[in-house]
Amino acid sequence: MGTRITQPLKNVVLSYPHLFVARAAVPGGDKKFSASFRLDTKSEEGKALIKQLKGAIQQIADADFGGKLPARLSLKEDKTDDRYLIVSAYSTSRPVVVDNKLRPLEETSGGQNDLLFPGTIVNANVNAYGYTAGGNGIAFGLEGV
Repeated sequence: MGTRITQPLKNVVLSYPHLFVARAAVPGGDKKFSASFRLDTKSEEGKALIKQLKGAIQQIADADFGGKLPARLSLKEDKTDDRYLIVSAYSTSRPVVVDNKLRPLEETSGGQNDLLFPGTIVNANVNAYGYTAGGNGIAFGLEGV
């Protein structure tokens, strides 16, 4: 393990943002910052982005798992709308969060910011990496939004 590939996500839909306050996914679990991003499988831009993400996933599989794609991936079909794929990304440290003029954003209330809410179109940076804890998989680290 050790290969990381940074991937920019352009014009994606923000979902489940926890960008200012770390939260545990399960009671008693490790607290992490996180966000999910919806990728449009029908648009040309979305198709190109999905192709890039799948390429990064395959590079990690080649480097860390002998070319075998693990069953656990942080790129999944959206169960509520088949038009989208979901990228889930996590970080133990607070990601960089900026507005459209690259000015830093801070929490405004309740662990959120009034400019970033589910459904907002954003750009983000994530990095793909392999892991073996709890079984082999490929996940995405959250660098910035």
